[in-house]
Amino acid sequence: MLENYNIETSPNDSAIRQTREKNSDILSELTFKEPSEWWERWFLSSNAKDIGTLYLMFALFSGLIGTGLSVLIRLELSGPGVQYIADNQLYNNIITSHAIFMIFFMVMPALIGGFGKINTQNL
Repeated sequence: MLENYNIETSPNDSAIRQTREKNSDILSELTFKEPSEWWERWFLSSNAKDIGTLYLMFALFSGLIGTGLSVLIRLELSGPGVQYIADNQLYNNIITSHAIFMIFFMVMPALIGGFGKINTQNL
């Protein structure tokens, strides 16, 4: 019974061939496309080293903002009494913002996101 069955001349051969051609067309559309613009490489990347570098750049930018807030705090504390910031609530907000920027926007992304993603790729 199996001797009479020929795979090359099966009735579904053309349907199988059409399905394979359709699937190959779909797979050709899903292949990797090189990024053409600089922002595509950096902001649409799934490369761990690129993401780690973005974390480090974000930490550097946040560190600059935190340093600016620190300079405001030091200017206010440079002499006795009120120097530049007359509102005590604003001074308290600057201190809190400085702490949040330095801890959560600089230290944590740099250590965990930046150095963690860059250095764990060699393991």
